Amino acid sequence: MRSGECGVRNVFSRRLAHDVQTAHQAGLPCWCVTTGTHTAEQLRAAGADAVYANLNEIAAALASPAT
Repeated sequence: MRSGECGVRNVFSRRLAHDVQTAHQAGLPCWCVTTGTHTAEQLRAAGADAVYANLNEIAAALASPAT
């Protein structure tokens, strides 16, 4: 990381398939959780950039170094 940069990543985290389009229209990746009514397969088909089983998995992904 260069001086003046922060390690913050922007991500839109939702659990509904139509939220994927909202995130992408805003220029954000959309990470979804399967705690709602949609399955992982439905969320991936809607274009989710990542799908997690719960918020703890998203927290772990956010804590890992950005690639």
